[in-house]
Amino acid sequence: MKIVLDSDVIIAGLISKTGAGNFLLRMFLDDKLQVLSSKEQTIEIENVLKRGRFRWEEQKSLWDSFKKKTKKIKILDLNECGGFVLDENDAHILALAVLGKVSFLLSYNIKDFFIDKIKDKYGVLIVRPGYFIQFCRGKNIL
Repeated sequence: MKIVLDSDVIIAGLISKTGAGNFLLRMFLDDKLQVLSSKEQTIEIENVLKRGRFRWEEQKSLWDSFKKKTKKIKILDLNECGGFVLDENDAHILALAVLGKVSFLLSYNIKDFFIDKIKDKYGVLIVRPGYFIQFCRGKNIL
């Protein structure tokens, strides 16, 4: 299954060895999920991880594995997606999901997206990671 992980999910998965974010990263690395990413998202995540409160060395190996394996999507235009997010800085994540034609965008901050409008226009479901994991387990996907 092809998905997009919001940067908050990836960061949570990198800094915690437990939780839904880490579980999803491991499922991806075990070839159970296909995750799409972009240059913009990579830059965003690396900027956060390099801040002083994180131990970059501890996350670097997992992050490097994740980066190598993700399918990169080139984002050319954010204008269309800007009207579907509260924070314009999240437009690139939605654009990634739309351009990648995914069914699910996973985020801990679903309030930042106009989820009903996005579902109606693009067919992308925006859900929290825990809900997605339950959904997949119910369908015997994970």
